[in-house]
Order: sequence, then C-alpha cells, then structure tokens
Amino acid sequence: MTRALVLGCTLLLLGASACSSNRGSTASSVATRPAAGTPARFARIDGMLARGVTLAQQGDAAGVRALRGPISKEGLALLKARLPHDLARADVPRYLSARTYFGEALKAYVGALESADDPAAFTAIQDLYQATRGWIAAYQGVPAETSV
Repeated sequence: MTRALVLGCTLLLLGASACSSNRGSTASSVATRPAAGTPARFARIDGMLARGVTLAQQGDAAGVRALRGPISKEGLALLKARLPHDLARADVPRYLSARTYFGEALKAYVGALESADDPAAFTAIQDLYQATRGWIAAYQGVPAETSV
C-alpha cells in the first residue's frame, strides 16, 4: 500500500512540475529553428537569438529579457569551447576575431538587459545575432564581405 502511495505521489509531483514550469513564460518558447546550414555547435544559440530578434521586432521586452539566462549560458559555453578540429588553418585568425566580437556583443547584451531601456535591449539582441552569424561565417570559411 505505501509503495503504491509513494509511486502515486511521485507521479503527481512530476506531472504538476511539468505542467507549471511553462505556464505564462515567454522563455518556454525559446526553442526556435536555427537558420539553414547552421553548424551543430551553433544551432541552439542561433535558434534562441532568432527567437529574440523576432520578439524584439514585435516590441516584446519581457520576452527578450526572459531569454537572458539561456542565451548567456549557451554563449558562455561557446566561448569556453575549444577550437573546432575541422577549422581550416587559414580561417583561425578570423574565427578568433569573430569569437572576440561575439564575446563583446554578449557582454553588451547582458549590460543592456540590466538597464530599463527597452530599445537598448532590442538593439543589443540584434547586434548579438549579427555577431553570431559572423562567427558562424568565419567557422564555415565563408569569405568576409568587403567594400569595393
């Protein structure tokens, strides 16, 4: 009898926590599809940032702020990661430069979210998305765009 009761309570608690964790949270919809051709190591953050840019375009400041934790966590993990083994030697300097630019954009994004200025947060997430796309391009060996 007690074993059945413990099992029933455990299932009830697991069900309640699963139901309540997504209620009313904009961050529950963090998972967005990354752009086509995005390397696996960048897929999660690219999808989150694409979602954040969409929220910024819609003027949803609460949604952009709700993404801070997942984006910061994934961004730090990418910054701490070792150089990819399949990176061409000629692309290493550009890759490292793009990684530095991404780190600066990530710091600016977190700093913008600490202020109450919504337009600054919207601009910061768009800048971070662009920095990520530049880092991905450097990883893939896509030539940098230059002006003529």
